[in-house]
Amino acid sequence: MTVRLVDLTIPIEHGAASEPFFGSEFESPPRIEYFSHEDGIKLNQTLFDCQPEELPGGLGHAVENIHSVVHSGTHCDAPWHYSPTTEGGKIRSMTIDEVPVDWFYGPGVILDLTHKQPEEPITDTDVAAALDKLGYKVKEHDIVLFRTDRYKLWGTEAYLTDFPGIVPSAAKYLINRGVKVMGI
Repeated sequence: MTVRLVDLTIPIEHGAASEPFFGSEFESPPRIEYFSHEDGIKLNQTLFDCQPEELPGGLGHAVENIHSVVHSGTHCDAPWHYSPTTEGGKIRSMTIDEVPVDWFYGPGVILDLTHKQPEEPITDTDVAAALDKLGYKVKEHDIVLFRTDRYKLWGTEAYLTDFPGIVPSAAKYLINRGVKVMGI
């Protein structure tokens, strides 16, 4: 069986546009602090008790330190982002570090919703129509991706504001069919 993996990521970039409306206590836009190989000499001396002449080329490790909210570049909103509980309040929602990695790869479907305009809702009717157009029936644990083509706005302020939104009825339509991961 051949598996095709598709990279849909947008990188985390220093100073890149990200959701700025969280408030000053959050790191937005992302800030990447670079520590050079020369800086790494001291790090290696502290961590490994070694001298520069013991290091390859006399240099230590270079390190990047990222300061960012998780809403930067490609990201996943964990269930915790939306509510402290799931299953009608019976189960504590998972935080991002608790979401199983196998949720993020597997069979899926791409729904073409490129006709939707900024701020226009994506409803359960839209989802059903897009699935019907493909002749596809969602299966449990499918990954459903909503194609809006808004990635073309990456690097502009419009990327943060000009997009259609998935309304609760659309999410529930898919959740009720066993979908765990949706992407837009």
